[in-house]
This record gives sequence, structure tokens and C-alpha cells, in this order.
Amino acid sequence: MATELKLVLRNPRSVLLLKTVLFLGFLALAKIGGFGWLPILFFIAATSVLFFLPFFQTFSYFVSFGFFLITGSVFLGKLPESYFFLGAIIFAALFYLLLGVKSLVMVDRVRAYLLFHLSVFFLVFILFFQSTGEFNTFSLLMVFAVSYLLFREFFKFQDLPGISWRQKNIFSWALAFLSLQAVWVIKILPIGFIQSASLSLVLVFILGNLAGNYLNGKLDRQTLLKDITFLVLAALLIFTTSRWGI
Repeated sequence: MATELKLVLRNPRSVLLLKTVLFLGFLALAKIGGFGWLPILFFIAATSVLFFLPFFQTFSYFVSFGFFLITGSVFLGKLPESYFFLGAIIFAALFYLLLGVKSLVMVDRVRAYLLFHLSVFFLVFILFFQSTGEFNTFSLLMVFAVSYLLFREFFKFQDLPGISWRQKNIFSWALAFLSLQAVWVIKILPIGFIQSASLSLVLVFILGNLAGNYLNGKLDRQTLLKDITFLVLAALLIFTTSRWGI
């Protein structure tokens, strides 16, 4: 038995799968505890241990991991009972993706990271648009701060030869400001919070793609046309599936 366990632990993918199963177990304990403060703190602490060990490229993805844990805990705590199992499986899959990117196990690390990165953005937008009441400065500042940190990590992950950290930082601030303006306008639209979050996610994806191509020197008319076409089609799809109301 001990020999078989050692063989399993030597396989990086088996280790990731084991950590993902443990993640689901910790999530189940948080659910049993009603997502109270103590169960959530235990879930965050236990999951952080799974993420930090081994201590390799930990801080490269610490920002998105942290927001994933915080927003995920809040989101799953609000999720109806009938959808919790599906939500837990999706979150476990995202955790597996991040571990795979961090440990260099994923073959296509760029797409895996992008999927995780956008998922964290979507969680942030879901919680923002789901909140009732009028605008308040704190929530808008939180969206701005989170967007800046996530974009900064995104540019750090990108392979951008010849681009200084100062330039990446400036682009992160600029995209965070544009994201803030976008969610401010979208919040006014009389559509559901899921549609609002989806539209915000599309805009964030387009902004990140345009900025990445620009810094790589690959931004041309064809790329710009593709992004605009995708934005228009995605917006039309979101609007047609929305229930408009004041």
C-alpha cells in the first residue's frame, strides 16, 4: 500500500487530482458548517496549504488565487442548495487548472491560466451586480482595485519581451479604469445580474486581448476587427437573452 502511494505521489497529475479531491472535501466541510466565519476561515487556510506546497511560483498567482478563494466562498455560500454540487465541481475544476499552471503540468498553460483568470473576474462581477441598492463609492473602488491587481498579474504572466514593468503597470491602471467605467455603465442597464456580469466579462476579455496584442506588436486591423465583431455578437446574444425591466 505504501509503495503504491509513493508511485501515485510521484505522478504530478495524480498529486493535482489528490489536492483537488481534498479541496472538495474542505468545501463540503464549509457547506456543512453553513459557510460561517470559522468554516470559511478553515476552508481558506486548508486550501492555501494545498496551493502553497510545494513553494514554487506561489506568488506569481497569489492574487488570482486569493480572490478566487474569497469570492468563491461568498458565491457558493449564496448558491441555492440544488446548484451547490454543480458549483463545487466547477470550482474544483478551476482549482485544478490553477494548480496545473503553477506546477507547470498543464500543456497549454496560457489558455488554462486565461480561463482561470477570466473566471475570477466573472465571480467579482457576479457579486458586484448581484448586490442590491444604489451605487456606493466603496464597491466601485473595490472593483477598480481588484481589476488592477488581476490585470497586473495577467501582464506579469504574459511573455512580453522588451516591455518594462513600468509599462505593464501603466496598462494595468488604464485597463482597470476602463473596466470601472464599463461596470458603472452596465450597472445602469435594466438587465439581470448574470447578463451584466457576462457583458462585463466580455469587455474585460476584449480589453486584455487588445492590450496584450498591442504590447506584443501584433495589433493589426484584422485583430481589431475580430475583437469588435466578437464584442458586438456577444452583446447581442446577452441582450436578446435578457429580461429588460426598470
